Amino acid sequence: MTVKQLILRIFFGAEILFFAWTYFLGPHGRYALWALDEASQQVIAQNGQLEREVGRLGRRVKAWKANSFFKKKYAREKLQMAYPDDEIYYIQ
Repeated sequence: MTVKQLILRIFFGAEILFFAWTYFLGPHGRYALWALDEASQQVIAQNGQLEREVGRLGRRVKAWKANSFFKKKYAREKLQMAYPDDEIYYIQ
């Protein structure tokens, strides 16, 4: 084997190693794409949870608009409001 062939083989081997490193470990390599895919799946799952919560809150808003009982209940329990003739008891 001549010196020229040896240099070409070393250069070709280095080129293959560089390509493999870039393909797998580079900033846009396979591992980065796998990590982005996992993050995408997590975001999709969170999106589903948020859509369910929006639906639940939408049903609560409809219930508030349809029935004044919920407004009175919230005013009494959370805001501690009462009608003038109500008796108020504080439990500690």
